[in-house]
Amino acid sequence: MKCQEVIIVGIPATTDTSKKVWDDLKEKYDKASAASVFLEICKVFSFQLSGGDSTSEIQKLAAMFARLEQHGFTIPDFIQASILIITIPQKWDQILTWLLSYYLLDKLKYGIVANTIIGEHQCLAEVS
Repeated sequence: MKCQEVIIVGIPATTDTSKKVWDDLKEKYDKASAASVFLEICKVFSFQLSGGDSTSEIQKLAAMFARLEQHGFTIPDFIQASILIITIPQKWDQILTWLLSYYLLDKLKYGIVANTIIGEHQCLAEVS
């Protein structure tokens, strides 16, 4: 591997194994910056379902949540479900009405919302 000289200078000469060097470098540099986490949060809050292929779009949003979690920023499932509900296109308002009338707040989960949206999209595709 190749490192910049400024990084190499920071590696103690007494380090006895390459694994130890690697572990130390990972500990020092494998952290998400506030800017990268903020950028991911912005992507999540600006996400919108198009009304097209809901499965791939919902997977894209789930991947955004997963990246945030990898960076140590976990969004509770109910909040993830709420964010997904907010992204529902206006033409699918009946999904929003049904979800909010059928489920209690503590039972509303991301998977339930995702499956409901995907199911509705599939039903509409079959009718067309």
